[in-house]
Amino acid sequence: MSSDRSDNPKVEFAKSGRSKCRGCQEKISKDIPRIGIPSPFTTPKGEVITSYRYYHVKCIPRYAIQDVISFLTKEKLDDSNLQNDTLASLNQMLQTEPSKEIKSEQQIQEPFLEYAKSSRGKCRHCEEKIEKNSLRAAEPALVELDDDRRFVTHKYYHLDCYLNNSNEPKTLINTLIDISLNKQTIDEGQVEEIKGRFSDLYAEGTGVDEILATIGVEAVTFTILRSRAKEQGVKFEQIEKAIDRGLVQGEIFKPTPDTVQKLS
Repeated sequence: MSSDRSDNPKVEFAKSGRSKCRGCQEKISKDIPRIGIPSPFTTPKGEVITSYRYYHVKCIPRYAIQDVISFLTKEKLDDSNLQNDTLASLNQMLQTEPSKEIKSEQQIQEPFLEYAKSSRGKCRHCEEKIEKNSLRAAEPALVELDDDRRFVTHKYYHLDCYLNNSNEPKTLINTLIDISLNKQTIDEGQVEEIKGRFSDLYAEGTGVDEILATIGVEAVTFTILRSRAKEQGVKFEQIEKAIDRGLVQGEIFKPTPDTVQKLS
């Protein structure tokens, strides 16, 4: 039985003939294998809702292939033939050179970094304005109208908000930097500035993880955490940032006045 987590892709037979492939724009006939790529978005009330973009197996964006392969390798579908056939097709696609169309589709949907051109944009996470010339994360989205017209729009985030929503912020910032250099929305001279701003992600052996690991189910005061940080030569600011990331993920820490508790 496959997992029902909302951030997992879907690999299934189409339940009807109504859905349209986001790749070739043709209908996906009933009972034809299709792949659904999760597309989470946050409502103004802060509720995260996940919808899916469906593709024929052969039309799936190249950037998503490895994620689907990983999912099919870990999870077990009810239909083993569907699972094995889909895995074989995706692995074959990885061995072929991507077409210009696939490369273009991938580049459209890749998030990137840029400096805000005005102060009119609002962060989709915290709903606060993003100041002009401040670094922001831009998340492209391909909009398709009923008359088959297509255009790209963007969702913008404060970079801190964007990273705080990631389980792997260091991997994410490195990926964003690489994509942005390729898109030329930032230049080499700005990379060190960006990495310096998030120096705690790049510091090896800082002792932050070790200190957080000492927090048990009993609440620990922030005074104790500050003391432990001082003993190990760790900036308490780094402890706070790590706790904040855990809080955003909603499954690591529970704060109370002047205390913090790790959830079991």
